[in-house]
Amino acid sequence: MTVDLSAPPEHRWDHVITAPGVNQTLWASLAEITGVDGTLLTLAGKRPLHNLHEWMPADQAAELTAISKLTKIPMGTLFAITALYDLTTSATIHRAACTSIVVQDATGHVSHGRNLDYGLANAMLNITVTVDWLSATGDGSVAFTSVGYLGQVGFNTVVRHGAWGLTHDERDQGPITTDWWDVFIRRRVLTFAFIRETAQSASAPTFAAAVEIVAGKDLAAPSYFLLSGVQPGEGALVTHGRDGTSESAADIVRLDAANGRWYVLETNYDHDKPTDAHDDRRAVATRAFARLGQQKGASINGLLSVLTDSGHCNKTAGERPVHNSHTVYTAAFAAASPGANVTVILHDPLTVDGCVS
Repeated sequence: MTVDLSAPPEHRWDHVITAPGVNQTLWASLAEITGVDGTLLTLAGKRPLHNLHEWMPADQAAELTAISKLTKIPMGTLFAITALYDLTTSATIHRAACTSIVVQDATGHVSHGRNLDYGLANAMLNITVTVDWLSATGDGSVAFTSVGYLGQVGFNTVVRHGAWGLTHDERDQGPITTDWWDVFIRRRVLTFAFIRETAQSASAPTFAAAVEIVAGKDLAAPSYFLLSGVQPGEGALVTHGRDGTSESAADIVRLDAANGRWYVLETNYDHDKPTDAHDDRRAVATRAFARLGQQKGASINGLLSVLTDSGHCNKTAGERPVHNSHTVYTAAFAAASPGANVTVILHDPLTVDGCVS
């Protein structure tokens, strides 16, 4: 689908939301999500919303307000869904969610892929959408492409054509009360809204500029950001605290193929610390790249083979497959490729995490 940034914000989503069956699907998915995260979302949804501009840019606020009017979904509920990441990520609510990878082949070509994992795979699957965002100039060109969810005007997977791509993974740090303080008291921008703002920004025309913006922004919740570019070496993992990268002394790990680092991998754990004892996807993916080598592994097809592998893991050692029972979709792209097409695979939820040697 497309969203035209040259159109008035109040009408950008009209053709999407009014399409047959969309509103019913959105309501049904929201009911399932709130059924699981109900207490948090209900509390968040009842907070007074004096000015959405405190949490997102004005055009995104106008879009969300219009979606609320079209769907009759209360604004508080839509806000809570939009802020779902910021309100629920913490050391006390660990979701073991997502894998992101950037690879570089022998010619210097950079590719990027991710799995979006979430415990509500059935609900999320039905509202997962790929959006081509048409340029604000009105010339009909695609400025960037995102993968996200209906009901949210932000996203956590995006490629800005001919420039850079970004995927965002959950980082569980500290108490959930700190997140709520940063959202409702400090009024910090929501993470998904910030990612979209960066994709639209004239201040982020290059990979280097995008990394600098992402690393320096104060947000309501910790995160991992994996970015890719169009030149050799343009791949970076930013381990992000609530206050930019200050918690980790500007912790940025970059591609360095000349010294053997032809891929950068993130699976929800700080790169210099062990994974959870029951969620070691890092070892599984690392072995996969060792089997494939750079020649086969450093491509879109190589990424997809690693990201969609539901086996090759040792359950007794605490490993989980990269494609697991929480995986909603797999996406892969290369920002330098003509048109920067995004390959998206929607997954039928697995009932169990199987491990096959």
